[in-house]
Amino acid sequence: MQPVRAECISTIIILMIVNAHAIQQTKLQAQKERTRATTFSGNPTMIKDTRLLIEFAAVAQAGSFTLAARELGVAQPWLSAQVRKLEEQLGVRLLDRSGRRLDLTPWGAELLEIAAPLRHQTAMVLAQVATLANRAKDTLHIGLPPSGVDAVILKIMQDAKLGAHNDISVEHSVSESLIGRLQQGILDLAFFIGTFDLDPAIVDQMSICPVYVELILDQHDPLAAVPGVRLAQLEGRTLSVFPRRLNPALYDDVVTQALAAEVAIGHFPELNLQARTLSEDIDTPVRIALATALGGSVAPSGHTCVRVLDVDGCWLQVARLKSNSLGVVRRSFWQAARSFATRFSAQ
Repeated sequence: MQPVRAECISTIIILMIVNAHAIQQTKLQAQKERTRATTFSGNPTMIKDTRLLIEFAAVAQAGSFTLAARELGVAQPWLSAQVRKLEEQLGVRLLDRSGRRLDLTPWGAELLEIAAPLRHQTAMVLAQVATLANRAKDTLHIGLPPSGVDAVILKIMQDAKLGAHNDISVEHSVSESLIGRLQQGILDLAFFIGTFDLDPAIVDQMSICPVYVELILDQHDPLAAVPGVRLAQLEGRTLSVFPRRLNPALYDDVVTQALAAEVAIGHFPELNLQARTLSEDIDTPVRIALATALGGSVAPSGHTCVRVLDVDGCWLQVARLKSNSLGVVRRSFWQAARSFATRFSAQ
């Protein structure tokens, strides 16, 4: 075996030193990369556009630039540039693009914990703003019973400063039907006569004013000249009564007392819900109608209205769904109705 020459040993030692140095440099470079991935080197206070954070969250949650771009409705190259802009502003790498998959760096994972709630909250706020804007423009759908309350509604509209510039839709029907359409979300507000069992957890309900029972009499009828009439004064005559479905409790009260006073009961052949008046072809000389303190009974030509003294009236009420109480027009109308009810009760 030949002895190793001194120059060979020196060469081997030099190579070992160079190799060790290269390994050390590689380790230092890797450490720098890890540090850069978990440490700010940019100026985060310069991030003025929070959309960059929201866009990054979309990419990170989708795990794909393509899917995130489709969800956000933007071009994929533009979205990629936005994320790079955020990385430059922060001075860190947020995404590892080296493999087939799009992975988060340690800093990207930490930032996602902050940006994801921001994205969610922003989406919620934008949805609420859009809903509010739409409701400000939307038609206000109001349901009214077909009897004697138009004067009250007009007064509330005036107090709410609603007019031709607002799109207001009015539907006339019996109270039970109006409540059903309110619960279905078809109506924003439903005015109804009488008492109904509504769930206070779902529906806001408010009493507006009393509703009185009146008789519509021929102007030449002897009773037309008196301020008030009792049903017993109609003994032997026929009283035409509104359909029971308009207000079952009030109908039963009127009919029970009328029959006890030996008054025959007839019924309106038709109730004109559009005009809120009784059909002109009803030839029964005495008819029942409803009115409020602001008036409301519409007497045909040649007739007059007289209050019935011995039948308790009921209350005109208004209801809305708690889930449908937002919107400038809705709030204005509800507040005006509340003010009207307060003023009326104080009189």
